[in-house]
Amino acid sequence: MFAKGLSKLASGMVSIPLGVALVIGAYSHFLSPGADNVFRMPPGEFILVYQISAVLLVILEALGCWLGVRMFTNSPTKRVLTT
Repeated sequence: MFAKGLSKLASGMVSIPLGVALVIGAYSHFLSPGADNVFRMPPGEFILVYQISAVLLVILEALGCWLGVRMFTNSPTKRVLTT
């Protein structure tokens, strides 16, 4: 979409799926009462690895959403080549 000059559509294709994944992941890993909650996990061998991966996942999805929003708000500028 960027190559065709549709930067607003391309930014939506980046930010909307990552936003949905961010909301669902943040809820299931940090707010839900289920076993996937990083604060309510039973003790085990890989609890720290799971907690770190859940936090990193939320951070990366939030950065992706931020990048998509930045791409959407920045208007495309035409650059002129000077020789």
